[in-house]
Amino acid sequence: MTVKYIHLAETASTNAYAHSYLSKCNPNEITVIYTYNQQQGKGQIGRQWFSDQEKNFSFSLIYYPKRLIVSNSFQLVRDSSLAICEAIKQVFNVSCMIKWPNDIYYMNHKLGGILIQNTISGKEVKNAIIGVGININTTDFPEDIPNPISIKQITAKTYDLDQSFKSFGIALVDAFLNQAFDQTDYHKKLFRLNKMQSFLTADGEPFEAIIRGVDQQGLLITEGPDQSIKKFNFHELRFII
Repeated sequence: MTVKYIHLAETASTNAYAHSYLSKCNPNEITVIYTYNQQQGKGQIGRQWFSDQEKNFSFSLIYYPKRLIVSNSFQLVRDSSLAICEAIKQVFNVSCMIKWPNDIYYMNHKLGGILIQNTISGKEVKNAIIGVGININTTDFPEDIPNPISIKQITAKTYDLDQSFKSFGIALVDAFLNQAFDQTDYHKKLFRLNKMQSFLTADGEPFEAIIRGVDQQGLLITEGPDQSIKKFNFHELRFII
């Protein structure tokens, strides 16, 4: 398969660029749009994604799922998260975990994040834009970011971004397209699996529960102190780290 790479000297958002690119042409089955200078990156729930200039990876993949019905769209979250962990392991020799649903974690610190935006046609996902940010060389983060970490802080090495991204892109696309990931793989990487975790509900109420897994639709399965099993959607709770 031919993979097209588009490097931008700078951009407000690789996801926004990908949306515009999709509206104007019919790109390859996999198109990777990347920059080291993203100025207005977005995270989940409208949050900003901090990206230090010329120090980190910011990129978006344009992807066309094959016969993926909307109710199974968590598969994209699962597979992209696992593929990123695999590529980080191959290129930087760093083992990551996935904080549900798709934050990339090292120990108790956030190394990267993913924002997926799907275009729906009928009952299927027509195309997906998978936006990713990974902290590579940053060592000085803004104080309002609660628990960040970079590859440099983990390994005590500084990385050439062009050389690293070339290797990373190859490893990522290979893992994403050619590895048959499943829920078992996701659970092996799931942050705090089978451990007691503190949460806040959408109403701001604190509670504790054991993380028991994630179902096929992407709902987090928890077990309370009274052994009651509950499932939560992403917007219904927040981790207290």
